[in-house]
Amino acid sequence: MTITTISDLHGYLPLLQPCNVVCICGDISPIEFDRNKHRVRGWFIDKFIPWVKMLDCQKVIFIAGNHDFFLYTNDDGYSVKQVIENSDVKNKLIYLENEEYVYNGLKFYGCPNVEQLVHWAFYTWDGHEYKYIPQDTDILLTHMAPAIGELGRDITVVRDFGSRRLADAIKNLPNLRYAFCGHIHDGDHKPTLVNHAVCINSAILNDDYDYAYEPVTIDINVVRLENRDGDKNYLLFRGMENNLYVYDLRLEHNFGTRIIFGDDPNEVVAINPSGGPMLGIGYQLKLGKLTLELVEIEDFKLKFRDAKDKEAI
Repeated sequence: MTITTISDLHGYLPLLQPCNVVCICGDISPIEFDRNKHRVRGWFIDKFIPWVKMLDCQKVIFIAGNHDFFLYTNDDGYSVKQVIENSDVKNKLIYLENEEYVYNGLKFYGCPNVEQLVHWAFYTWDGHEYKYIPQDTDILLTHMAPAIGELGRDITVVRDFGSRRLADAIKNLPNLRYAFCGHIHDGDHKPTLVNHAVCINSAILNDDYDYAYEPVTIDINVVRLENRDGDKNYLLFRGMENNLYVYDLRLEHNFGTRIIFGDDPNEVVAINPSGGPMLGIGYQLKLGKLTLELVEIEDFKLKFRDAKDKEAI
């Protein structure tokens, strides 16, 4: 699965290369009139939604930022989700506001809140929203940049605007693969590794609101398993461990799943989801020219070896 991440569009709608998912980390509103809610709402319908429709991808997942007043405190009854539901991109465009969305076995979570900016949209005084990020989040979208490496340091003013609270939250998410952010236009755009997660500042405009940074595209190995019941079950590649390919098993639901133990009651020898397939020791996973053989099961972590490599175990 290919995922392209961008942020801080401020009305600029770039052409993007084909991918599976586009993630947008806030500040989509045109900078010229971002505080005019009614005008931005018109722009959202007339410009943003047609742009989303044109993009060559399956999903566009976006959150708000501090410039997106039209998405903030809408006491007049405006609902962007209702606008999306009534559009022809209702199955493609996903808005997240401190909530999750699962697609192809990956859990995305979006948090728009920003510290330090009292009179702007989605201000948070203490970052308490971060504690609600689910522990099993795979990909995190935030507008705020974390205080990790140089992600939150604006090179034009030589000051770090990154959030230590957000950085702490990211460090304590055991399943996190990627953390996408924006907000700091001229922050460090190099991918930064923290623990097991890669953090990326995906702002595409500089501090002068000129297009300056290319969108970032990453690739995640996700395999959908065949299932007689039509359940959406996936194997998500986590990395290599002692020459073994490590995958997480993600089931749409656990109802009817059988865990089969060997002679040792602590040893799992197979997992059989309702509708299959039976994932037992020796199960072979074919990935193009590569064939992997299942050799170890630890909870819902499956370890495979190259079927040609009989010594890898």
